[in-house]
Amino acid sequence: MRGRLTILGLALCAALAALPAGAAAPSRHAAATKIVTVRLAGSGVGSWSVDSPSDRGQSAMKYSWSGTLKFKVPTRVLKNPGAVKKLNVPSRATLVASWNGVLQGEKLSGFATGPYRCEYHGHGVRAPVNASLTKGVKRGTFDITLRPRDQQEFFAAKGDNSTVNCTTTYGESGPPHFGPNWLFRDTTSIRSGNRYYQTSNTAIISVPTKLLPRGTAKVVFPREVGSRNSPFVGKIVWKNLGKLVVRSR
Repeated sequence: MRGRLTILGLALCAALAALPAGAAAPSRHAAATKIVTVRLAGSGVGSWSVDSPSDRGQSAMKYSWSGTLKFKVPTRVLKNPGAVKKLNVPSRATLVASWNGVLQGEKLSGFATGPYRCEYHGHGVRAPVNASLTKGVKRGTFDITLRPRDQQEFFAAKGDNSTVNCTTTYGESGPPHFGPNWLFRDTTSIRSGNRYYQTSNTAIISVPTKLLPRGTAKVVFPREVGSRNSPFVGKIVWKNLGKLVVRSR
């Protein structure tokens, strides 16, 4: 009996000794990735105006925002970013923004008839987001996708560090154009393949693959310029070309 126990004890010791070798697999997996820090710093001025039988007004929004993302990127991607065929790496972060905006004009008919004026202010407003780094739809690019976490908007127009002051009820829910809740965009269309969808709580930023593993890219985000003239809505003109600096290391 004692001999059998000795054999079993030796077998158990051998099994325990083998565990470190098996446990080394996660460390080998970890060695196959590297944390890349991506810093976003955006700013811009959006302007919008309308001249119609029911409304004559204009608005402007000056804004800035920033955030730091950390992506655990496979080392094979960092060795040759331009040759990546598939990539989807998640991250979480908190964006911080400040803004000053004005909406003013006169409603000539319909809801809230009469002169109106709103002032919008925010300073150091925070927005927790989920993010992902994926292979871009366009060749030679990566896409950084941002989505609000646990809420339906990016930055709240009203809160501890943001205010809305209006002379009438028109515009009192927040900026109707270039709102912080939409990440300072107006026409919030995103692409999926060859199709586009309207969404206020998803922002996709396209950056060149040369950004990785270390680099700096300057992109235009948001990119919104246009005009429209029709007998139904009158003449509308808008311009919002944001400057976004993306740095990785």
